[in-house]
Amino acid sequence: MACAGVAVTTTSFAQTPAPPVRVSHTTVRDIVAAMDSAARLIHLAAVDSQANTDLNADLSLVRSSPANGWSVNDLAAGLRRPSLIATGKGRRDVYDESLQLSVVRAMTEARQIMYQIVQPKLVADVGAERAHAVLAPVRELHNDILEQSKAEDMERLRRFSLKYGPGSPHLNVVETLANYALQSFSLFGVRADRSPGPLEFVASYATHDFTYARSKLQVASLGTVGLRYYMYTPGWGSSPLRPAYVDAGVAVMGQRDGALITPWEGHSRVGGFVSWGDYRVAYVGGGERRLLMSRNLQLVHWLF
Repeated sequence: MACAGVAVTTTSFAQTPAPPVRVSHTTVRDIVAAMDSAARLIHLAAVDSQANTDLNADLSLVRSSPANGWSVNDLAAGLRRPSLIATGKGRRDVYDESLQLSVVRAMTEARQIMYQIVQPKLVADVGAERAHAVLAPVRELHNDILEQSKAEDMERLRRFSLKYGPGSPHLNVVETLANYALQSFSLFGVRADRSPGPLEFVASYATHDFTYARSKLQVASLGTVGLRYYMYTPGWGSSPLRPAYVDAGVAVMGQRDGALITPWEGHSRVGGFVSWGDYRVAYVGGGERRLLMSRNLQLVHWLF
């Protein structure tokens, strides 16, 4: 299906869920009947025999398929949350990729014939008001396709905003180069549906972690390597309790506590870390174990 254009504004899509796609009660059978009626009214066989042959072939394909009993909404079932029956695998035909593709292709070709050949002649023959009424189901299909495409575009844009837009975590030079190289993998780059993958490589050096040692609160340095996972489910990314992403991986700390201590100094202490949005907790073992807490902040842009 052709995607409708979407105007980009300054709205934060990270906080704005994609608009719901409206439910249409028009059936594919209604659309096929409207197209057939319009073609007969203008005597399409006499006006354009090739267009008439192509239209009959498209409508015959749809009539003979399970799709003839579908609603317009079923033509893009993948854009919607599955119903209770579909969840129980009771609508397998609607999620049949080959059937969907063949029916959508036939309906697209039939719509082109309607708008390019049938509609102008129908308006001239019977008047705009009657032509409008006859083609109402076809227009419903057209409007539904536009709304479905817009909803799909908005959802894709919302996900890109979570990962790359305002409010997304900054990356340092190492992370930037690594993630650029990993874009050939769909989980890190762009997937087949043109939405961003959920993963991001993270590798940072932080000098502002806090740990409690020797009966006092101390500043410590920590190196981390791991993965970030973006949660694209609507509603996430709206508050600290429901952040847009989580991180997890390996944490490395030098032999000594303190700021600006390199992770590989002396006998490094190794452990793991978990981040819940901007808030990070790490634990390292070794001779002196430490529990560290911090925020994912980049004090020097592109560096650490």
